[in-house]
Amino acid sequence: MVVGKENALRAFATGTGKVELALSGGGFRASFFDLGVMARLAEIDALRSVEALSTVSGGSILGVYYYLEVQNLLQTKLDNEITREDYIDIIRRIQEKFLESVQTNIRMKTFARLKDNLDVLFRKKHYSRSHRLGELYESELYQKVNDGHAYDSPRTMAELLVQPKDESDAASFKPKFSNWLRRAKVPVLVLNSTSLNSGHNWQFTARSMGEPPSLIEEEIDANERYRRMYYEDAPEDLQKYRLGYAVAASACVPGLLEPLTISGLYRDRIVRLVDGGVHDNQGVAGLLDEGCTRILCSDASGQMNDVHNPSDTPVGAVLRANRILQDRVREAEYLDLLNRLDSHALNGLFFVHTKKELETAPLDWVNCQDPQIPAKPVSNVTSYGVDRELQKKIAGMRTDLDVFTEVEAYALMASGYRIAKREFELLQEQHRKEGNHGTWGSYQIDAAEVEWSFRPLEPLLALQPDTNAQSKDLNLQLHVARKLFFKAWDLILVYKILAALTGMLVLVGLGILIVLAWDTTVIPAFSVGALITLSIMALIGFLLPISRWLSPGDEAKSALLKFAIAAIGYILATSTSTWLIDGF
Repeated sequence: MVVGKENALRAFATGTGKVELALSGGGFRASFFDLGVMARLAEIDALRSVEALSTVSGGSILGVYYYLEVQNLLQTKLDNEITREDYIDIIRRIQEKFLESVQTNIRMKTFARLKDNLDVLFRKKHYSRSHRLGELYESELYQKVNDGHAYDSPRTMAELLVQPKDESDAASFKPKFSNWLRRAKVPVLVLNSTSLNSGHNWQFTARSMGEPPSLIEEEIDANERYRRMYYEDAPEDLQKYRLGYAVAASACVPGLLEPLTISGLYRDRIVRLVDGGVHDNQGVAGLLDEGCTRILCSDASGQMNDVHNPSDTPVGAVLRANRILQDRVREAEYLDLLNRLDSHALNGLFFVHTKKELETAPLDWVNCQDPQIPAKPVSNVTSYGVDRELQKKIAGMRTDLDVFTEVEAYALMASGYRIAKREFELLQEQHRKEGNHGTWGSYQIDAAEVEWSFRPLEPLLALQPDTNAQSKDLNLQLHVARKLFFKAWDLILVYKILAALTGMLVLVGLGILIVLAWDTTVIPAFSVGALITLSIMALIGFLLPISRWLSPGDEAKSALLKFAIAAIGYILATSTSTWLIDGF
């Protein structure tokens, strides 16, 4: 290692402060939005300075892909040979390969093999659909990284340790002690999950897994802490813990996927992990634990929307209350970051999200005597160049791990890119107003835009939805992007026509059968005609209540919930009464 004056010059050239990148949860929607943000980070040469990468859920799926690409770069090129263009090439490759893999429908592939289904149902203890999904992340996504990893060989967490090419003792390289001399930093990867056992944040790194002590406030938290454990000290079957399983634990959405189970690690306890977003959906807590001084956060989480008529059912109210709680946690974490920035605990904060510049005005009550006149925006287009209505649709895309079309993926990437570019411009303006020299973060804020796969879509995003045929089609595709099912129904007119014709044929057929069987007796004293007449009369009696079913989705959910509550209440009441009678 070099010493003295040369050391000081190298350290000065690498800049000051510890930079971390946080990628939030939000399914593949978050992954594609993050890819747009990272495209601009690569252009301004910010990715080379990242020393820690903290990820959650969809951010973890993408973050691991990016980390493997960077690991390969650092292990095959010397520090002084690595350039900004290397990181641009990495993001460009990921944009192409990640979309290609997502379009194979990874989630549905968990059901594709009978053997895997049987393993989940019968054979393997503590093996779930989430474990299988983690294996598919490795085979369908991470295997596309050209780092020489054997195709059929599982990737383990310990393999994530970077051994830089130009270090004399690469095998024992530790970023914490040696990164200060490097221009191309070696990032520490932190995959965040949530423990159902204790409610604490659970982290996977290349060296350890468990609950970090610094994120637990013992004064008000009396729950057990599951100590962080190094892999070499773990039971033999956990020493080579799979990378895919760690990613699956971080992206294990409660209610959609089974908790990921780890057994045999703590006495008389089985660890069950769910999505890291339950505890910290932005992943910033993991960064603060790493001692960061500058945070770059891409937040594509599903932000809470307004509801004009909230559900009055117990289950509906619980779901809405949980959503409010999650939104409150997000707000509290953001305010905490601002306070750290104001107190100079942080020397820089870059924070972008999908609802940038989609502010709303306060709502006046009926017959308000001093109505507040909302300030109309100067333009329907945001300052970052996306029509506000289209940006709302982009922000409202589904949070899922299903197939995303090119239009959906590129719209998210373009949105993330434009928002990131504008945010850096604003940070630079503030940097200059405060009398500082140079650029914010010492980045190339004015770096020229390069060609990306999503660039052809950018001009359309700036148009109002009804400007031309292309903008109308884009608006329709982004409108249906919020749906999990039946998107083709809204997009393809032929399907609607075929469905309408099929329905008409069915009605005609039923009509013919009714006419032919009108006088046929089916129940003593009741003919088909009599039954139909009674049915019509009943229908008229319920005509007004049935009009509510013009919104069938909401009414169906309400009816099912009310029926379930009634049925369960009846069963519990009956069984309790029977037990009491029998007991006496």
